[in-house]
Amino acid sequence: MFGEVVAQGSRVTTTYPIGYEGNDRPIVVSNETWVSRDLKLEIQRKSNDPHYGSNLRELQNIRRAEPDAALFHVPSDFTIVDESGGFRFTLTKGGS
Repeated sequence: MFGEVVAQGSRVTTTYPIGYEGNDRPIVVSNETWVSRDLKLEIQRKSNDPHYGSNLRELQNIRRAEPDAALFHVPSDFTIVDESGGFRFTLTKGGS
């Protein structure tokens, strides 16, 4: 369980043998995932890979109550602008 959220987990560990990528020792990669079927969300993912290091992604402060209705109110100064004609935008690569 993650707080009050029930989740089901799985772990996959893959071991690459000596010489697979020119390595002199076995390479062990593991991925662990916890999913809440009720919320239909991945709650946590852990990975450990010598190529990329260790990573942890996790949902925190999960609240199952209804969100504050004010979050969905249109701001009082909101206006709709009807623009006619085409538009153009330019993307630049890199730089600041």
